[in-house]
Amino acid sequence: MSNIAEGFHAGSNTEFLRFLKYARRSLAEVQSQLYTALDLAYISQANFNHLFSQTETTFRQLNAFIAYLRSHTSEKSIKESSATYKTTSDNTKMTTVNIPNEFLQLNKRNQ
Repeated sequence: MSNIAEGFHAGSNTEFLRFLKYARRSLAEVQSQLYTALDLAYISQANFNHLFSQTETTFRQLNAFIAYLRSHTSEKSIKESSATYKTTSDNTKMTTVNIPNEFLQLNKRNQ
């Protein structure tokens, strides 16, 4: 979350993308810590499965948002008022990613 907040105020879509990628790497660290917690019996298999599933959903959401911003890197701000994207990891379960206006109107003062 901190990487996303820092990137949001970085001043451009390119910088925002960089911090979103940091957030994605941090999410991989969380997954690693979940494995450690499971191996040390700090969490149950059921808790691990639930939490790991949430990290995978977040990965898909971040990837969808990154793909969207990559297609708009030549612009200083994104022109849509809101956006919804569907992502899937296994062709059976769809996840809807809603991107709020505050993330779509990046730093208008820099235009």
